[in-house]
Amino acid sequence: MERRPEQRYCPGMRTLIFALCALALSACAIKEHKERRDAAMDDSRCRGYGLAPGTEAYAGCRVQLDAARRSASGAFVGGVIQNQR
Repeated sequence: MERRPEQRYCPGMRTLIFALCALALSACAIKEHKERRDAAMDDSRCRGYGLAPGTEAYAGCRVQLDAARRSASGAFVGGVIQNQR
């Protein structure tokens, strides 16, 4: 009869793995929530300008708002990186 080598068991490892998985999933949920919130705000703003969904003007409005948000986000990240140098 062959003997198996003893398996080392680290009780904290299972907890650590679980915590890391939970953190990764929550980060995805937060990003998805932010994207939905931003889309709803953009929709509201473009409709507030009197633009109707499905029109070229409405699509242009949405594209401009998205580009402005991305630009502002990139500028913020760039500023943080430059300030660290």
